[in-house]
Amino acid sequence: MVKKKNINKNVLIWHWGRRGGGPKYTLELSRELLKFNDFNLHISISRQSELLDKFEDLNLKYHFQVRFLNPKYHHLLNHYLKIY
Repeated sequence: MVKKKNINKNVLIWHWGRRGGGPKYTLELSRELLKFNDFNLHISISRQSELLDKFEDLNLKYHFQVRFLNPKYHHLLNHYLKIY
């Protein structure tokens, strides 16, 4: 009987970009990391990502989606969240 390893390491891939090379790179990195079996892979991505369906196809146990405000309101949010 083969004992299953107790996995206590966690890896978080966090990318909230929506378009371009960033989501593509994050997707490919996630695919490669899934080939290893010695840690739990967590991912946090934007719901507005152009590759959201491809991330969902990975069937990750730990998959967190974040939704952002309409971009035209970001300047207001940035104004109130400035760190001095």
